[in-house]
Amino acid sequence: MKKILLILGLTAVILTGCAQKKADKPKGKKEEITTTLPIITQAEKQEIITKKLVFPKDEQGIQSSQTITYQGKRFLKLIMERITPTDDSIKNAIKEVGLEETQRLLDESMQKDTDYTQAKTVAGFTGNVQILNENELKITSTYDFDNLDIEKALTLNYFKNSNLKEMTQMPPEEYIDNLLMNGAEEQQ
Repeated sequence: MKKILLILGLTAVILTGCAQKKADKPKGKKEEITTTLPIITQAEKQEIITKKLVFPKDEQGIQSSQTITYQGKRFLKLIMERITPTDDSIKNAIKEVGLEETQRLLDESMQKDTDYTQAKTVAGFTGNVQILNENELKITSTYDFDNLDIEKALTLNYFKNSNLKEMTQMPPEEYIDNLLMNGAEEQQ
């Protein structure tokens, strides 16, 4: 029995000698804890964000929206959509030949528009005009900024009023703030 007590006592002495001492903290000083870790800050810079902003219909009945995808201070993609009332010639064509045939005829006429056909040759840009119904057309312009040839676009009439150069020189969040100040509302 004495041997067991001696072994237990020696074991306790050895274990307490191997244990780490707890560092004494000076009293009265508090350690600050940061709430933003560097990895979180870096992750926020790498996060890809998409926001859709919708403008109210204007006096001509045109509804515009922009879907902006960005990462940090860099635009990735911009999709501009305009839903506009059809004019009488399209309404009459739909009544005479139907929606599909009117769409085909519209596509043919768009291919004859020099400005539009030149714009479609710009890398990173796509454009589409779709007849939604007898009363509405949807015009979609997509800018893929990873592939967009901005210099070529700036030389073409189609992009004259697009403000592409100014847009790419401002951070996406500032661009979005400008749209919000001009009447757009963010849509979830």
